[in-house]
Amino acid sequence: MEMHQVRYFLAVAKELNFTHAAEACHVAQPSLSRAIQKLEAELGGQLFRRERGLTHLTELGRLMIPPLTRCFESAIAAKDLAAKFKKGGSEPLRIAISNSIDLELLQSSLSELVRVFPRLDLQLLRGSAGETAARLKDGNAEVALACPLSDSWERLDSWELFCEGFQLVAHSSHAVFKQNAITLEQLRDVRLVPRRYCEQFEALAKVLAEADVKHEELDIADSDQDLSALLSTNIGASIMPESSRLKSEQRAIKIHDLELSRPVVLYAVAGRKRTQAATSFLNLLRSANWKTMTKQQLSKTDN
Repeated sequence: MEMHQVRYFLAVAKELNFTHAAEACHVAQPSLSRAIQKLEAELGGQLFRRERGLTHLTELGRLMIPPLTRCFESAIAAKDLAAKFKKGGSEPLRIAISNSIDLELLQSSLSELVRVFPRLDLQLLRGSAGETAARLKDGNAEVALACPLSDSWERLDSWELFCEGFQLVAHSSHAVFKQNAITLEQLRDVRLVPRRYCEQFEALAKVLAEADVKHEELDIADSDQDLSALLSTNIGASIMPESSRLKSEQRAIKIHDLELSRPVVLYAVAGRKRTQAATSFLNLLRSANWKTMTKQQLSKTDN
């Protein structure tokens, strides 16, 4: 599979017209058609169906859009990073991160940037959801990561990276671990420490209230790092995202009937000029295999 074949496929999938796609790719239509045919032969089936001048995606074509999009964006990101490496320069990168997001989720992409830009001027700006949105709008950050923001500013570009559920986390000696799973009703007897800094807190509180479950009237942690340290003292349990990294003395248990998830979303401002480092970082995050990365995160504990 060659990258120009992938580019031509994505162009046709977008335009649903071979002539327009060829024009967009600055290539003759016969060359584009031959490249698509070679790609179909390699994938073992038709990607498009033509009916009286109309072009439609086949089922195989629809299935191929997400993986080939990631493939193409990864190639673009790699070329961009290589070009920056040759120049030998670096630019500032300011990232606003909600307190509810584990920085370890960004480790792979940040490591790649630092390898290419040894003198990268990196600034990580932690804060609440409101602070995260404000930093992005005010230009104090070029990129932001958070759960869905309530801010409806029309200039916000957003890309959902992945979506995950929640689980109950506590010290391994906690009584809840006498069983393999728990229900919302059984949480009535558990001292729950709240994650008020999480964008999904109000939605979670509503679900718990409907099940007659209450959080403790505590406000003692403003990040997952602080909350995790408190849970290790056996102060109680907390409902945390599935990708949360557990300490060696902690365990997690599934809450059977908790039907709540949180999307983790990447934000930038549409039309605003970005540094080369910010563009590279956006491409790396958007093209990452988050399904695999979150599984790796789930398997980690702090020793």
